[in-house]
Amino acid sequence: MVFRTPEQLSAQDPEAYRDPETYGRSEDFEPLLSEKPYRRQISSWGDLLTLRKTPAQFSQPTASRGGVLGLPGLLLRLAFHHFFSVFSFVVPSFLVSLISHLRNGSSSSAQSNPKKPLHPTAYLDGLRGVAAFVVYIFHWSYLWFPFLRNGWYYSEEDPECKYWIQMPIIRAVHSGRASVTIFFIISGYVITIKTLSLIYASRRQQQQQQGQGQSQGPSNPSTSEAKVLDALAGSLFRRPFRLYLPIIASTLLVIVCIRYNLFVMDPMGGGQMPHAGNLSEQLQHWWENLVFTVNPFRNINGRHNIYGNPYDGHLWTIPIEFKGSLMVFTFLLAFARAKRWIHIAFVAGCTWWLVELGDIDQALFNVGLLLAELSLICPTDNRVSRSREPSPHENGHENGTTMAKTPKPRRSFVLLRHGVTLILFVVALHLFSYPEQHGTDSPGYKTLFTWLPEYYQGENDNQQLFWLAVGSVLFMLALMYSPATTRSFNIFTPAVYCVRRVLQACTSRLRPRAQKRSEGIMLPHSGPSSPALPGDVPPLSLDAPASEPLLQKPFTTAFAQYLGQVSYSLYLAHGTVNHTVGTRYIIPALGAWSSAQQQAEQMREGGDGDGADALLRSAWSTYMLMALWGSIVNTFVLFWVSDMFWRGVDVKCVTLTRWIGQKAWSS
Repeated sequence: MVFRTPEQLSAQDPEAYRDPETYGRSEDFEPLLSEKPYRRQISSWGDLLTLRKTPAQFSQPTASRGGVLGLPGLLLRLAFHHFFSVFSFVVPSFLVSLISHLRNGSSSSAQSNPKKPLHPTAYLDGLRGVAAFVVYIFHWSYLWFPFLRNGWYYSEEDPECKYWIQMPIIRAVHSGRASVTIFFIISGYVITIKTLSLIYASRRQQQQQQGQGQSQGPSNPSTSEAKVLDALAGSLFRRPFRLYLPIIASTLLVIVCIRYNLFVMDPMGGGQMPHAGNLSEQLQHWWENLVFTVNPFRNINGRHNIYGNPYDGHLWTIPIEFKGSLMVFTFLLAFARAKRWIHIAFVAGCTWWLVELGDIDQALFNVGLLLAELSLICPTDNRVSRSREPSPHENGHENGTTMAKTPKPRRSFVLLRHGVTLILFVVALHLFSYPEQHGTDSPGYKTLFTWLPEYYQGENDNQQLFWLAVGSVLFMLALMYSPATTRSFNIFTPAVYCVRRVLQACTSRLRPRAQKRSEGIMLPHSGPSSPALPGDVPPLSLDAPASEPLLQKPFTTAFAQYLGQVSYSLYLAHGTVNHTVGTRYIIPALGAWSSAQQQAEQMREGGDGDGADALLRSAWSTYMLMALWGSIVNTFVLFWVSDMFWRGVDVKCVTLTRWIGQKAWSS
């Protein structure tokens, strides 16, 4: 395996190196992500002991005894090269980045690798990564604590419904089913936004040419229409390869784990994998199930007949992804020439129809398409330029360049947007917390049951699915239209600001008023020209030049963006890791807890109630410690495996998908 430096890749194929899809970005997010190329982060760690060379470089003779490199020395250097090539692949990229940061320091690291500004919709990539991580938390935590499915305080008698982690809004941290609804909306948005943008750009160009009276020559609508057709056909052609190629690799790796008996069944019966008599029968069984999973003509009726592949039960979402993609692509093609209001009305009507039929997953893809339309009608880019306004002495010029003025929104309007989006955000988190069991009896959700459509009033799963879908729509709207702020994201910023204000007010009362004026402290009613002390607290401005929207900041952090990169790999790998690594901690811990419960029951029958309670408290503490340690180990292994799968499989699948499209496309 040969890794080339960015300079070698750029010299070999400059266009491919600049394409984010070629180097690990999802094809779905092609129009949304920044033009940041994929780079091997090993290069920042001293080039991995300065042994990052190609076989051709190693095979070149160097000056040694006699001026010629001997054969043993050449073989030794080649062996070292391949060893460190494998080592550089096995080492997680996040660990290499951390070591490089600690080794070089934050200042030198920032100078060597300056942070590039993110694309305005990069938060969707981070949101997808966070959602994938929440799915993992959902499947992992429910193996340890099955009572998390219960609604909070749905009953006074049940002691397993009174934990703080079951409370509304907090439950959203482990609401994996809500994350799945977010997946579908994001997919519907990102696979249609580029084509929609090209469609309306083509219309504007034609209208401008018609308004000019063809004074600049005849129009050529075929060029813009060709771009629309190329974008739509390319997205549709690459979609199945992008979805199913990584699945082929992941399920084949599952077969390797099966043949070596690495899977351990969890207490709920999961992890019991099909084990054939020999490898040939195993591969035949794998192929039959893979064909059934990929089959695009299979009937998928909502979640009534979802199919979990026996080699990875979490793959039931992928056929739904493909079916939803085909639906929105069909709508784009059918209404490419229609008026915008006709397109929106028809898609909205089909969305409601799907909701009434119970196929809410497909309806969410249409919601993503409608949100893409909405983002073009009412642009969601809230980032305001940081270029300052020209002073009267500059006459609007600086270094010969005109300083563009950025219109400031009114403070009242910004406050209103903050209030509305924050309310939508909190309501969405509350709906995300709809419990999996006993939802109709839980406080905060009893009234919601009466608002359900008739189809969803039966099973609790249908009730939960409906409100999770509504919450995901509100959540996306809150993020899209959240106003921008100048302060970096920090959950403690409001508290710190209030504390500093109180301290400032207290200290200001202790100093004489004349001294305050002489020192230039800004008084509560002083003018804007009054100077302030260096340590004075600046006002919390809501209409200052902005960096990024407030509610998008958690999803544009470095960790969230990394999760977005490995999201698909993490989703494909978390089930296998849970049942090959995590269950080896769960089974002994659960056995010890069950044994302690039996002993406590015997002690109560013998009249020793206090001793039984003490035994249970000690056993529960031990169980919690084992859960904590197992979570640390399992999560680290999951990130390690996901990182390797992303670099070794997912990136290569994206490259192969692009190559297939180029070879299959006519000139």
